[in-house]
Amino acid sequence: MRRLLVTLIFLSLSITIHADWDWSPVIARVERSIVRIAITYPGGEEGTCTGFVIKRAYVLTAHHCFGGTMTVDTFPATEVWHDEYDDLMILHSIKIDKPALRPSTKVLRKGLAVGALGYGFGTVEPMARTGMISHPVYLFPNEWQVPGVWLIVDNLYVGGMSGGPVFDQDGRVVGIIQRTVPAAGVGVGRPISVILSAVRDYWR
Repeated sequence: MRRLLVTLIFLSLSITIHADWDWSPVIARVERSIVRIAITYPGGEEGTCTGFVIKRAYVLTAHHCFGGTMTVDTFPATEVWHDEYDDLMILHSIKIDKPALRPSTKVLRKGLAVGALGYGFGTVEPMARTGMISHPVYLFPNEWQVPGVWLIVDNLYVGGMSGGPVFDQDGRVVGIIQRTVPAAGVGVGRPISVILSAVRDYWR
């Protein structure tokens, strides 16, 4: 009986600690490496996306953020590489001098706590979301017409967050923000394994 009581107390403490885990130091650290991407399209329409530094002057983002004129933190930026299939793009801006984020080396698993950062709603300050990995390497049915491997997180992303990092509690990148599925309440993006395979020449 005493052993059972000790076990129950331990489990209770574990749950409390997890529920009260403070993301703010990690978010503050990751925030130093993200950038606001402003897009001006040929017709004059404007849009906002997010990116994160993978090495000095190089920013990784989602390819669907491509537009006519792009700036990174107000500085002119040019596309140097893209992959339409995986919806990835690298921008270069000589004025960007922020610390690079590092990729996670952990094996991603269901239930892993993750955060996400991006300029939701196009605001001047980034917003944060937290949740957990629902599936680390999900393959959608063919009729969804979204081929390849996806990281699914149990939290919705917001327009403008596209291209932002999904990161673990160590501040390491585990994926990228690319899509949201409101009906299912999940956010979707390529996992770090796919990203590294695609951008290995830039992110080392």
